[in-house]
Formats: sequence, structure tokens, C-alpha cells
Amino acid sequence: MQFDAIIKQKDEVIQQLKNEITPLKNAVEQLIAEVKLQREENASLLNIIKEKDKRLQKLELIEYQYQQLTKLVYSRSSERSSVIMPGQLQLGINADIVEVCNINDGQKVESYTKLKSEKKKHPGRNEIPTHIERKYIDMYPDNLPQDAEHFDTIETEQLEYDPARLFATVYRRFKYKRSTPNGSTEFFIASLPEEKDKSLAAPSLKAHVTTEKFLWHMPIHRQMQKFAQSGIILSENTIGDWINGTCRSLTAIYDALRENIIKPACGYMMADETVCLEATLKRLYAVRSMVADPP
Repeated sequence: MQFDAIIKQKDEVIQQLKNEITPLKNAVEQLIAEVKLQREENASLLNIIKEKDKRLQKLELIEYQYQQLTKLVYSRSSERSSVIMPGQLQLGINADIVEVCNINDGQKVESYTKLKSEKKKHPGRNEIPTHIERKYIDMYPDNLPQDAEHFDTIETEQLEYDPARLFATVYRRFKYKRSTPNGSTEFFIASLPEEKDKSLAAPSLKAHVTTEKFLWHMPIHRQMQKFAQSGIILSENTIGDWINGTCRSLTAIYDALRENIIKPACGYMMADETVCLEATLKRLYAVRSMVADPP
């Protein structure tokens, strides 16, 4: 009986130990996972520390370089470093080193006179030329008493600008008719003031386009953009035809100049481009032809 009790007690202890194996096994696995996680965190922290050390070394190098450059630029010549910076060019001047003077050896200046340049007076605004059209606007004081007496007028001028505008001229020609005694019908209609071509552009518009191109150097494509802002869509060929027609109309003037200047000079002409300033500040250029002196 005692042997059976011992065996039974042994079986109970074994069963109890078996029941404790699973919790211990789970605890061991949990500890292993935590150790692995801690190792990964340690490795990450080590990498961060290494990166921090590299940045600190780089920062120290940058601070050192900044101090050296500041010393080279802003410090006194006697305090500047003699260390040659990498990549710094050398002038090759073998100058003697000057000893640093003592500040106590200097002489104190009791007073000095600082000369200031006289401030130039503003010449003032240029007056508006007299040939400019004037538009007068009369202005009277508010709440003017009836017994007030006028004694002076102050005029303040301001230069205005009226932008160029496009407009259409419509020639309305009325037609009339009448019956003649012989049974025929006569028609009456006014003639145009000038010979009209197929173009819709008047001579004033053609002259404006030509002047804009050759005098003010306004390209054709920019003139097209300006017309487009007013709703007038034109092609480059159209404006080119206007300019060509205007130039062809100046052929008579060109032939007259050629006849009076170039032909007497036998194809040779002299020009004096010396600037001559008039009172109106215009530049004059002298052009003459070479004509043989009369006998």
C-alpha cells in the first residue's frame, strides 16, 4: 500500500510538471522575441549614433572653415592666417612682412574737418511745349460768397494722352436718275474723293503701319497683336501688302532724290556725320555730291 501511494504521488508530480512546461515554453518564446526586438533597436540606435558622429565631425569642419574664411575676409592683415586654403590661387608676390604697430604709439587727432559735397539742386520738371493743345477745366471754390472778388488764377498743367483709336469712314453715295425726253434714263452718282483699291485700309492707316515698322521698329506680328486687342484680325500678308503699297507710292520721291543728288555726283557722294547740336537739340548730318568745279 505504501508503494502504491508513492507511485501515485510521483504521477501527480509528473503531471504537475507537465502542466507547467507550456507556460514556461510560452514565457521563453516571449523573452526570445523581446531580446530580438531589443537587438534590432540597439542596432538602429548604433546607426543613429554613427550618423550623428559623422554630422558632428562635418559640422566641426564647416565651423573651422567658416572661421578661417571670416578671418581671411574681415580680420586685419596682421591677424589673417598664413595657411593656404585648398584651391586658393597665389599671386606670387614676395612682399616683406610688416611688423604690427602698437596702438599706443599712435597720435590722437583732436579734431578734423569733414568736407561734404554740396547737394545738387533738382533742375525741376520740364515745361510742356507751347505747341501742345491745351484743354482748360475751370474750377471754382465750394461755398463761394457772392461778394468775393477774383484777383488771381493759378494754372496747373498735366500732360494727358488720348490713345489712338480705329474708326471706319463710310462713303455713302446716293444715286439719282431721271428720264430724258428721248425716252432714255440718266443716272447720277458721286465719285470717290480718291482712287480706291481693293484694300479696306485707308491711306492714313497704311501710313501709320509703315511708320510704326520703319521709324519706331514695331514688328508686324506685334502690330497684329495690337489690332487684335481692338477686334481687328489681320494676317501678316495683309499688313505686308499695305507696307509694300506705301513704299511703292514713294517711288516718285526716291527718283527725284536720285536725280538731284546721286546722278550729278556721277555715282559718288560724300557724307559728313559730324554731330551738330542746334538749340532744339537735333542732330544734323551733311550730305553733298561731288560735282566738278566750273571752269
